[in-house]
Amino acid sequence: MDAAVLADIADCLFFQVSLEKEVRMKASIGPHDLQIKCDKVEEFLDRGNRVKITISFRHFDVQRFERGSALLQSIEKKVDHLVDRDLLEAPAEKKYRLAGRTMQYILHARRKD
Repeated sequence: MDAAVLADIADCLFFQVSLEKEVRMKASIGPHDLQIKCDKVEEFLDRGNRVKITISFRHFDVQRFERGSALLQSIEKKVDHLVDRDLLEAPAEKKYRLAGRTMQYILHARRKD
Protein backbone atom coordinates (compact mmCIF):
# COMPACT_ATOMS: atom_id res chain seq x y z
CA MET A 1 0.00 0.00 0.00
CA ASP A 2 0.99 3.53 -0.68
CA ALA A 3 2.07 5.67 2.29
CA ALA A 4 -0.53 8.33 1.44
CA VAL A 5 -3.32 5.73 1.52
CA LEU A 6 -2.14 4.44 4.90
CA ALA A 7 -2.01 8.01 6.23
CA ASP A 8 -5.58 8.61 5.03
CA ILE A 9 -6.77 5.41 6.71
CA ALA A 10 -5.03 6.38 9.95
CA ASP A 11 -6.64 9.83 9.84
CA CYS A 12 -10.07 8.28 9.33
CA LEU A 13 -9.55 5.95 12.28
CA PHE A 14 -8.18 8.69 14.52
CA PHE A 15 -10.69 11.40 13.63
CA GLN A 16 -13.94 9.48 13.46
CA VAL A 17 -16.72 11.71 12.24
CA SER A 18 -19.93 11.42 14.18
CA LEU A 19 -22.96 10.62 12.07
CA GLU A 20 -25.31 11.77 14.79
CA LYS A 21 -25.57 15.43 15.73
CA GLU A 22 -27.42 16.71 18.76
CA VAL A 23 -29.41 19.92 19.09
CA ARG A 24 -30.25 20.85 22.69
CA MET A 25 -32.80 23.34 23.91
CA LYS A 26 -34.87 24.20 26.93
CA ALA A 27 -38.65 23.85 27.00
CA SER A 28 -39.05 27.62 27.39
CA ILE A 29 -37.21 28.59 24.19
CA GLY A 30 -38.14 31.76 22.34
CA PRO A 31 -39.43 31.82 18.76
CA HIS A 32 -36.28 33.35 17.24
CA ASP A 33 -33.99 30.91 19.04
CA LEU A 34 -36.24 28.05 17.92
CA GLN A 35 -35.91 29.19 14.30
CA ILE A 36 -32.10 29.20 14.61
CA LYS A 37 -32.17 25.67 16.07
CA CYS A 38 -34.43 24.52 13.22
CA ASP A 39 -31.98 25.99 10.71
CA LYS A 40 -29.19 24.00 12.37
CA VAL A 41 -31.30 20.82 12.22
CA GLU A 42 -31.90 21.44 8.52
CA GLU A 43 -28.17 22.00 7.93
CA PHE A 44 -27.24 18.74 9.66
CA LEU A 45 -29.87 16.77 7.75
CA ASP A 46 -28.68 18.35 4.52
CA ARG A 47 -25.21 16.95 5.23
CA GLY A 48 -26.70 13.48 5.73
CA ASN A 49 -26.35 13.30 9.51
CA ARG A 50 -28.86 11.87 11.92
CA VAL A 51 -30.11 14.54 14.34
CA LYS A 52 -31.10 14.00 17.95
CA ILE A 53 -33.25 16.79 19.33
CA THR A 54 -33.07 17.02 23.12
CA ILE A 55 -35.39 19.18 25.18
CA SER A 56 -34.50 19.61 28.82
CA PHE A 57 -37.01 20.57 31.48
CA ARG A 58 -36.06 22.66 34.49
CA HIS A 59 -37.81 23.53 37.72
CA PHE A 60 -41.54 23.92 37.10
CA ASP A 61 -41.29 22.88 33.44
CA VAL A 62 -41.07 19.27 34.64
CA GLN A 63 -44.77 19.37 35.40
CA ARG A 64 -45.62 20.44 31.84
CA PHE A 65 -44.31 17.79 29.46
CA GLU A 66 -47.03 18.68 26.95
CA ARG A 67 -45.09 21.91 26.28
CA GLY A 68 -42.13 19.79 25.16
CA SER A 69 -44.22 17.59 22.90
CA ALA A 70 -45.81 20.70 21.35
CA LEU A 71 -42.31 22.10 20.81
CA LEU A 72 -41.19 18.90 19.07
CA GLN A 73 -44.29 18.96 16.88
CA SER A 74 -43.55 22.55 15.84
CA ILE A 75 -39.95 21.58 14.99
CA GLU A 76 -41.26 18.68 12.96
CA LYS A 77 -43.58 21.01 11.03
CA LYS A 78 -40.71 23.41 10.32
CA VAL A 79 -38.47 20.69 8.86
CA ASP A 80 -41.31 18.83 7.14
CA HIS A 81 -40.45 20.38 3.77
CA LEU A 82 -37.24 18.29 3.77
CA VAL A 83 -39.33 15.17 3.17
CA ASP A 84 -40.42 16.65 -0.16
CA ARG A 85 -36.78 17.35 -1.10
CA ASP A 86 -35.83 13.72 -0.28
CA LEU A 87 -33.46 14.79 2.50
CA LEU A 88 -35.49 13.43 5.40
CA GLU A 89 -37.10 10.07 5.89
CA ALA A 90 -40.75 10.43 6.75
CA PRO A 91 -41.17 9.14 10.31
CA ALA A 92 -43.48 6.14 10.41
CA GLU A 93 -44.26 6.66 14.08
CA LYS A 94 -43.86 9.81 16.05
CA LYS A 95 -42.14 8.62 19.17
CA TYR A 96 -40.72 11.03 21.65
CA ARG A 97 -38.56 9.36 24.24
CA LEU A 98 -38.92 10.72 27.75
CA ALA A 99 -36.05 10.02 30.12
CA GLY A 100 -36.07 11.83 33.45
CA ARG A 101 -35.98 15.56 32.79
CA THR A 102 -35.23 15.28 29.07
CA MET A 103 -37.31 14.50 26.02
CA GLN A 104 -35.59 13.22 22.88
CA TYR A 105 -36.59 12.82 19.26
CA ILE A 106 -34.39 11.48 16.45
CA LEU A 107 -34.69 12.52 12.80
CA HIS A 108 -33.05 10.33 10.18
CA ALA A 109 -31.59 11.78 7.00
CA ARG A 110 -32.26 9.87 3.81
CA ARG A 111 -29.21 8.03 2.56
CA LYS A 112 -27.72 9.29 -0.67
CA ASP A 113 -27.11 6.22 -2.81
